[in-house]
Amino acid sequence: MPPPHRGYVWAPGYWAWDGHRHVWVGGHWERVRRGYHHYASPGWHQDRDGWRFNRGGWER
Repeated sequence: MPPPHRGYVWAPGYWAWDGHRHVWVGGHWERVRRGYHHYASPGWHQDRDGWRFNRGGWER
């Protein structure tokens, strides 16, 4: 992870499905958004129906 930047949070990279294969999406800096509690990183989770992708983003 790169060194911190004031007023930003690091959004780590993740593997995304493009419809044919998994592709790496590199991490990036997200500007802090007023009124939002925190940034949820994108990622995969498994439930009873299989694997699901959570797009992540800012949460209140």
